[in-house]
Amino acid sequence: MRNELLVGIAVAVLALWELRNTPELHKHWPGAAA
Repeated sequence: MRNELLVGIAVAVLALWELRNTPELHKHWPGAAA
C-alpha cells in the first residue's frame, strides 16, 4: 500500500480546491471561476 501517495494526492486536491475558491486568485486565473 502506498499511503504516502494517497496522502500526496489528497493534499494536492485540497490545495487546488482552496486556490480555486480564493477570489483573489480569480484575476490571475481567468478560467478558475468557470
